Amino acid sequence: MIKPGEIAAVVVLYHPDLEMVKRNINSYLSFVSRLYIVDNTPGVSAVRPDFITDEKKIHYIANGKNEGIAAALNAGASLAAEAGYRWLLTMDQDSFFEEGQAEKYFSTFKKNFENDDSVAVVASSHFVAEKDAGDSYIPEMAVITSGSLINLAVWKEIGGYDRKLFIDEVDHEYCYRAKTKGYSVFRFPSIYLNHKLGEKKEAGYAGSIAKSKRTIHSPKRVYFMVRNYLYVRKKYKSAFPAEFKARDKMLQTAIKNNVLFSGNFFQNISSVIKGYRDFKSNKFDSTI
Repeated sequence: MIKPGEIAAVVVLYHPDLEMVKRNINSYLSFVSRLYIVDNTPGVSAVRPDFITDEKKIHYIANGKNEGIAAALNAGASLAAEAGYRWLLTMDQDSFFEEGQAEKYFSTFKKNFENDDSVAVVASSHFVAEKDAGDSYIPEMAVITSGSLINLAVWKEIGGYDRKLFIDEVDHEYCYRAKTKGYSVFRFPSIYLNHKLGEKKEAGYAGSIAKSKRTIHSPKRVYFMVRNYLYVRKKYKSAFPAEFKARDKMLQTAIKNNVLFSGNFFQNISSVIKGYRDFKSNKFDSTI
């Protein structure tokens, strides 16, 4: 029997560092009543990792293959909804709350949004928290998966996460779709989640010109970034023109950084071209 105010969580694994995952999970486990661990690591059996000692609280699912982030999140959300939970915390394996942040997050959420059926997603911040923001919250167009609390009634109504995207844009597409249905997305600027967004590399033109830290991804990730962004842009640009005007520039910067500064020039050029071609031909395979 689910008590009022109880929250479930889902975390998706893929070739995890189990010690790191254990540490990360422990940063929020005491604040949720049920945790669904969905393991997308290919070839992994249903044998639970050693750190799962509370099988009544932690439900481990080994897919045996990588079905993508959307499918894994939907699996956790489906189980949580069937169990009677109203809200679900969605986490990446490499994310964790700093000391005191999880307690603040859940208490502030319950104070402001626990019974608000008009809200689809509430999120923490993933950069430096604004110390003077208090318990305030701000509307957002979209937020990322890790550290978000999703309203499971809305998840069910709008059809869950889009499986065809596999990875990249899964979270943004979900938020845009919820907003087109009249639901809101909010973020707490004062609450911080430690989350890794790609590899940081100090690089500049000709080695030192305009040198700065640039976010670098693998060529495979660049492919999904291009293909999936163009798909989401096509679906929602007319509804949110200002959002996609800004995001077009962000994609251009991401492509530039990965092509010029990753050390994988030709692989990334190939990924960009293939991502564009597969979008145009409506090819949404999970492999490239």
